[in-house]
Amino acid sequence: MNWHSLPSDKITEELKTSESGLTDTEANLRLLKDGFNEIAEKKGTPIYKIILNQLSDTMVLILIGAAFISGFIGDLTDTLVILFIVFANSIIGFFQEYNAEKALSSLRKILPRTARLFREGKLKTVPIREIAFGDLIELEAGDSVPADIRLFEVHSLSVDEASLTGESLPVDKHTEVKLPNDMHLADRVNMCYKGTYIVNGRARGFAVNTGVRTELGKIAGLLDTRAPQTPLQIKLKSFGLRLSILIIFLCIVFFCIGFVQGRESKEMLFTSLSLAVAVMPESLPALITIALALGANTMVKKKALVNKLSAVEALGSVSYICSDKTGTLTMNQMEVEDCLERSSGESLLFHTMALCNDVVESEEKGFLGEPTEIAIYKYALKMGFKKSQSNKVYKRISELPFDSIRKRMSTIHKCKWEPNNIILTKGAIESVLSVCIFENSTEKKKLEEQANELAKNGQRVLGFAYKKMPKEFDSKQRDMETGLIFLGVVGLLDPPRETVKQSIQECTEAGIRTIMITGDHPLTAKSIAERIGIIRNSEDSVMTGKELESLGVEELAERLNTTRVFARVTPEQKLNIIQAIQKKGQFVAMTGDGINDAPALKQANIGIAMGITGTDVSKEAADIILLDDNFSTIVTAVKEGRRIYDNILKFIKYTFITNSSEMFTIVIAGLLGFPLPVYPVHILWINLVSDGLPGISLAFEKGEDNLMTRPPRNPNESILNQKFLIKTLLIGLLIATITIYSVSVFIETFPNEWRTMAFTILSCSQLAQLLTIRSMQPFYNSGFFKNPFLALTVSLTFGIQVLILYLPFTQKVLKVQPLTGKQLIICISISFYLFCLFEMKKLFSAKVQSKRKNTGLEG
Repeated sequence: MNWHSLPSDKITEELKTSESGLTDTEANLRLLKDGFNEIAEKKGTPIYKIILNQLSDTMVLILIGAAFISGFIGDLTDTLVILFIVFANSIIGFFQEYNAEKALSSLRKILPRTARLFREGKLKTVPIREIAFGDLIELEAGDSVPADIRLFEVHSLSVDEASLTGESLPVDKHTEVKLPNDMHLADRVNMCYKGTYIVNGRARGFAVNTGVRTELGKIAGLLDTRAPQTPLQIKLKSFGLRLSILIIFLCIVFFCIGFVQGRESKEMLFTSLSLAVAVMPESLPALITIALALGANTMVKKKALVNKLSAVEALGSVSYICSDKTGTLTMNQMEVEDCLERSSGESLLFHTMALCNDVVESEEKGFLGEPTEIAIYKYALKMGFKKSQSNKVYKRISELPFDSIRKRMSTIHKCKWEPNNIILTKGAIESVLSVCIFENSTEKKKLEEQANELAKNGQRVLGFAYKKMPKEFDSKQRDMETGLIFLGVVGLLDPPRETVKQSIQECTEAGIRTIMITGDHPLTAKSIAERIGIIRNSEDSVMTGKELESLGVEELAERLNTTRVFARVTPEQKLNIIQAIQKKGQFVAMTGDGINDAPALKQANIGIAMGITGTDVSKEAADIILLDDNFSTIVTAVKEGRRIYDNILKFIKYTFITNSSEMFTIVIAGLLGFPLPVYPVHILWINLVSDGLPGISLAFEKGEDNLMTRPPRNPNESILNQKFLIKTLLIGLLIATITIYSVSVFIETFPNEWRTMAFTILSCSQLAQLLTIRSMQPFYNSGFFKNPFLALTVSLTFGIQVLILYLPFTQKVLKVQPLTGKQLIICISISFYLFCLFEMKKLFSAKVQSKRKNTGLEG
């Protein structure tokens, strides 16, 4: 039912009620039929399902299988170590998922607990959940609207709908109006909506929608959509599946080769188990989580609070930022932009601006009143006219309050210097001009043209006028506001934040497209967009919600190429825009602060809420909260996200090289008929200790020089692309080849210690690889101590690696032998030789790249 388009006299008929309200019996029957006026909270995922989700990952299942095989063949130590790793990773994942979203809870918290309504002609206060369809509700200033209400009696009512519609100013409401069926939500002046606030006046109206059928309830329904996976989540899922298939394939092939060679089944099973553990990146999920958490901690220091860790890396893929206007790009605070006054009445104009309002100054809370009036009074103060001083000259004795029919207000004052009183009037420019007198029509036309020019710039235009009055007057006489003398006009606007324009420019340089999505008026939205650089040329266009309704998904996706501003859009339309961008293969960050932004914030790849002005609903639906409400913090967050993702990729590369070197070592040894070079427990130690702490230290690496001058990374690009695979496998093969060659020498020279030496070479070689993979710059530029945590962890890990060779307990658990000084120096020298090879390769690559750049062949 389009309640806003129904005539007032038809409302009670459709609702089957009266101006006395429902009876208690009828209200209870309707509550039984329609349900309570509340938004049901969705039950969270049961704990057992979260646990099963963690254990159902393909890589985890393979590790569990490896643990059982190890136990079956009699190696309990390896079984316990593998199961411990599975348990530790699952615990981390469990607590991540267990942190349930609370957006629906916040929607309930913002609502009042009781409401005033009429039942059988008597005014009652009832719990909000007991409001029934058709109840007659009373509203007054300060109330939060408890249901969607069709107004039928209004007295100077204005409503703050910013959190629902994005409208930056309170909306004046009235009932004597005929509205079309397709009228935009923000323009339905005869309706009040659940969760909005009464700023001024009082009213009565009928509850036409309750609970989940309200506009707020629809938003709650939109919040049930599943949040999209981030780029890294998608890639790791693909990575894990492909890697798992590779592991199973290699193990089967290797077992078959051993069987053909005539080796014992138990030996080949043990070797295949070692191969599975070698290839499996056990610590990868946990260490990526830790790296993201460290990045999130860094971002908090830069005023960006991370709600969901996965959002940190996704920032690097963001190619679109869809921003709400009010409170995000703008100050959410009206200011006088232009003031045009008659030279003869300048002083009186500023007296009028200071006096013709209901603004109150409070030492504790500052200025209290309607935002437009506060902005006008602040301008009068700026010009040197304070209300208390002006009131000494023109003492207020009466008033004609603002109403939505006249669209103006007047105050009557006693003049200190002359016997007459004076009436000061303020209101919509067309309303004030209609009651003024002019010497000729040309003067009025010129004023109208000036006002229209301000309106085209997106400003709210108000006029001021006055006239002298006799001492004796009747405040109810209708002709008081006639024959006025025009004083001047002001244009008001919610201005852009100071740093926004520069931030949008930085986004453009980083290959990120910024789009404004707002419920505000198209002219206002366009004006702000032009000021801050979202609209740059004539090809950049503005689209309204009404235009958007007629577009299909394909058409909308096509129009996104030129549309930079969407105005007068509903929450559902914001959601549609986000989804259309995502269907183009783009990753979207959505910023906002209102209830109306919450569904889009959740649907976006990155939802960014305002920490100061944002509602609880928007904050909990978001992935990141800006603690300073500063749009420029987004740029900082994107830069940090790119740095973190780069470092995670370095860790993945490091892990893959480590695991491939272990895999090649086992495979080559098996093919050459050598005994197993390292045990599964050795591989686990390397993967968890030698890779673990040093791997985490990569999270502290500074960003590369081209961090914010390159385009967003392609979210569809696979981690295991051809270039990555060839590069990492070749390095892994090099490490394995040198290790196997060393084994072939040591197996006769050091018959008791050769396996421990192979283990030590592999472990130290990983540390050598870490030192060179940490930066694109040569080691002498990146330096050992420029990342203190890396210097500490590499030194500590090396010390532990040496120490385990000589402690009786670790010798038993890790199956190692103590090495002599000579043997240890040999192992370290081989690893250092590998480090030198890696650095030479990096220097050669840098020279080739530089030569290509100088000859114009880059890329």
